[in-house]
Amino acid sequence: MEKIKTATYSLSSKLQEIVQTAWGLDDFSAHLKQLVDHADTLHQEIVSIGDLCHEEILAEKTTDALPDILPTYILNFLWPEQAKSLLLLWRDIIFQTHKALVFEAEGKASPADLLNLKNQTKATILSAVEEFDQFADHAYQDITAGKNGGRNQLEKWQLQHNPWPTYKTQIAQIPQQCQDILQRHEILVNDSVQFQKIASLIQKFDDICREEVEEFQKISEETTKFIEGHKDQVSKISNHIGQLEKKIESPDHFRKFTKKLEKRLAKLDNELRPYPVEIQDGIILFKEINIQKSTRQWLDSEILPILFEHWEVTESIFNAIK
Repeated sequence: MEKIKTATYSLSSKLQEIVQTAWGLDDFSAHLKQLVDHADTLHQEIVSIGDLCHEEILAEKTTDALPDILPTYILNFLWPEQAKSLLLLWRDIIFQTHKALVFEAEGKASPADLLNLKNQTKATILSAVEEFDQFADHAYQDITAGKNGGRNQLEKWQLQHNPWPTYKTQIAQIPQQCQDILQRHEILVNDSVQFQKIASLIQKFDDICREEVEEFQKISEETTKFIEGHKDQVSKISNHIGQLEKKIESPDHFRKFTKKLEKRLAKLDNELRPYPVEIQDGIILFKEINIQKSTRQWLDSEILPILFEHWEVTESIFNAIK
């Protein structure tokens, strides 16, 4: 029993220390990594307590020492659900932080938004930790306040299958889910940077096409006026047009654009991976995506046809002037 008391005290102290450390970091990416690392730490501490209690219950088959053995049963029959809920909350905070950082990389969230989220999640986890710390004591008080001082409840539990091994298997999955979120996060942040560069490249190409159309139209209008003003001066008109042809270069922007675009696309992740998309009823949902392939398909169907049309207009006006 002494080992169990030591383990529960260690977990309580560790929780407070972890929260202060992880939420004390100013760098949000470091904050996220700390949360993921500590998910495994919390898992190990919880498993240590659950296993100690399970071993003691297997060795103890009497209800004579009720005050000593009842807390052990509480920590195997009631407490694991609370421990699982705490770890799931920890994982959900990791997911929320991950999403916020990706939004920031995409320009959809500000540092102030991230700070607000961090403050909110800290308040949430502190409240949950306080409730978690008090759960076993409150459960003991409630049970022993009943008839026979809790002996009836203890005898019922002794006839039941111990749920700890099942909970142990379930909570073992949570730290890995946290690691999966972090791994996908690093890929998404890198790809978000590339998306911004691709968007900038597309905008720049579109702007160039529009500017050249305006410039070619201006040249066309000025040439028309020049011709009208020099109708009887064929050689002068011919010389003027010849000078214009030397100045006007054939637009080669589409080829250059597609070459630069291909370089950016090649930097996107090209593996089919499961990415966390949302959490429903405590279950994290993943969607398998090949980011590079999906981006290429979207560009081919939605963006490149429009850009090619703009380039064709530019090319057409250029040929008309020539």
